[in-house]
Amino acid sequence: MTGFPAVPASAFLLDHLLGLLFILHVLFMNYVLIAPFVIAWFLIAKGNRGRLRARWMSAALPVAYTFAINLGVACLLFVQVLFPGKFFTANILIGSAWLGVIGLLLASFYGVYLVKLWIENERVHAIWPGLLSLAVGLLVVGIGLTMIANYFVTTTEASWPDYQTNASLVLKARTLLPRSLHYLLGAMAITGFWMVWIAGWRSRLVADAGELDKLRRQGLLIAAGATAGQVVIGIWYLLSLEPVYWDKLFSGGFASIVWISGVAAGLILLVVLIVANFIPQQRQWQRIASVLLAWTLVGMVSGRELIRITSFGADFDLRGLPSQTQQGPMLMFSWLLLGALAILAGLLFVVLRAVRQTAANAGTSTGADIPASPEN
Repeated sequence: MTGFPAVPASAFLLDHLLGLLFILHVLFMNYVLIAPFVIAWFLIAKGNRGRLRARWMSAALPVAYTFAINLGVACLLFVQVLFPGKFFTANILIGSAWLGVIGLLLASFYGVYLVKLWIENERVHAIWPGLLSLAVGLLVVGIGLTMIANYFVTTTEASWPDYQTNASLVLKARTLLPRSLHYLLGAMAITGFWMVWIAGWRSRLVADAGELDKLRRQGLLIAAGATAGQVVIGIWYLLSLEPVYWDKLFSGGFASIVWISGVAAGLILLVVLIVANFIPQQRQWQRIASVLLAWTLVGMVSGRELIRITSFGADFDLRGLPSQTQQGPMLMFSWLLLGALAILAGLLFVVLRAVRQTAANAGTSTGADIPASPEN
């Protein structure tokens, strides 16, 4: 931290806020990462028969992308405050790719709106929004892989002289491939859950029960398959790590216990998803799986942070970072946060009221007495 300002609040507090925001960021970003490919598959492979499911999924994309960007920026701000030397050096070493994220972000962000617009316009053939959605997906994958590379470079300081002469050497690191695959499979699993949640949400509105059933079943299948793949790739990733990381991950400390419990939750999640695939009409298995997913995410983020801190060496002490609490900015931040939460609560109230009104107009009801569909 030499040469950088003191941390403006407790480093311990900021690190935990970083973890919390990253969990929320992953929840939205992973959907944005994979959903465009699923939408493209619905439109290109099934044509107008898949248009309704593509429309439901694309309707959630702009909101999910907005939350992903805002939460992602917040995470980057915390990272640059806590680990400025590592973060800024990594940015410089992969400079062109890092700057390219801005262009990829802008193009893909406006691309999701165009995909949604074309899907809703029945005069546009399904193939065109399908191809555009595929292109948007590739742009978002480029963003995701650049972010992984940035994180990876921050944790490999010993290799910085090599990266300075040839940044492409990052691609040859033995942990990068399993880490990237683990990330992509995780995104697939979460997108599968989003499909189940969207089906559940749409069942409260006027919607085609048959299409909803297809979307739910496909989501469960994707979630189960990707989770199974994650188990295999996760073992590969663990085996690629140096012993010092194993010692920390299994040290028995608080972060270690959270990570181990997250791994256990992930294994139980796989079993629950298999059961849910056999009996998709019993929603309680989907709810149990959603809870297990939440805890698995907490565990994975804890393990990720543990690996990052360990990579900085035995001399690095997070709690020992010099701090100087800035009360003025914190006070302003607190008021802004409360205002933003109040606005979000108001927007949520408006949306829920609109849903109830729509259901009432259709002669249905919301809540426990969800209209019967074939799987009910």
